[in-house]
Amino acid sequence: MDIRQFRNMLAVMEAGSLNRAAHQLGISQPALTKSIQRLEAQLNVPLFTRESRGMSPTIYAESLRPYAQAACVGMAQSVNEIEALKSGSSGVITLAGPPVIAQALFPQALIRLVRERPNLQVRVVVEVDDLYASLLAGRYDMLAATISRMPPEFGLQQRVLFEDPLVLATRPNHPLTRLRKVTLRELQSQRWIFPAAENLHRRRLEHAFAAAHLPLPRATIECRSPELIKSMVQQSDYVGLIPKLAIQSEVSEGKLGAIEIDSPFMIRTIGLIWRDHHSLSPAARALMDAIESICRERGYAGAESPSVPPRER
Repeated sequence: MDIRQFRNMLAVMEAGSLNRAAHQLGISQPALTKSIQRLEAQLNVPLFTRESRGMSPTIYAESLRPYAQAACVGMAQSVNEIEALKSGSSGVITLAGPPVIAQALFPQALIRLVRERPNLQVRVVVEVDDLYASLLAGRYDMLAATISRMPPEFGLQQRVLFEDPLVLATRPNHPLTRLRKVTLRELQSQRWIFPAAENLHRRRLEHAFAAAHLPLPRATIECRSPELIKSMVQQSDYVGLIPKLAIQSEVSEGKLGAIEIDSPFMIRTIGLIWRDHHSLSPAARALMDAIESICRERGYAGAESPSVPPRER
């Protein structure tokens, strides 16, 4: 049995004759007759009786009617759903990223995407640990995170969005705010709030001082939370290392200062990452386009590069 046999049976029941049903279906009467006969043979019961006024459904046809209708409706719905998935107008996407990047990029991009595709469902995961492992395990469709431009590895692909430097966060009237850029040597005498030892930003800072053959400044406070670091430097002479992305609003409002640090180790590249053996759905590609549009509109510095997997964890 196939869906066309059910459709043909329902058409005959509705029209009351083979001739009218064949005309409505756009097929020949002999073809319709053969279709009904094949269905009757498969079920081993008569579905219609011939009468002077046309075809009359038997009790077997009446019993089969609701199931045939459900099958036809279900098939139509499944075809519509597949077309929607192909066009990206529906489906489910899981997007993940660390807090700073998620807060900066996700809200506007997601609102815009869902406004254009109201039947689309997006699941958002905001966390720091195990992002790449979870992506490789298939728990996410896409990840927005810090990336590198290293040779292919880990079975991931990426698209560069923009560069986001780590900057020196200070109170607005800190003496260093008169400088556009500060050197590592000038930072040795400052009172520091360091990122936690396991933090990637802390490792970048350590690499920068080591490459410059300078000792790492002494830090009396270590903190993992960017929000807490911002609050402490705002109320003191301490300085902290913060992604520029995480400090933009406070700088524009005059609540904090942000000073560039003269070191290539302070430049982070932000991008989108996905599994290279996993074909992104049209909906996921639409989400990628929405995030890229937000980045361009905000004037974030960066450009697309060949898809290579991230090395930085």
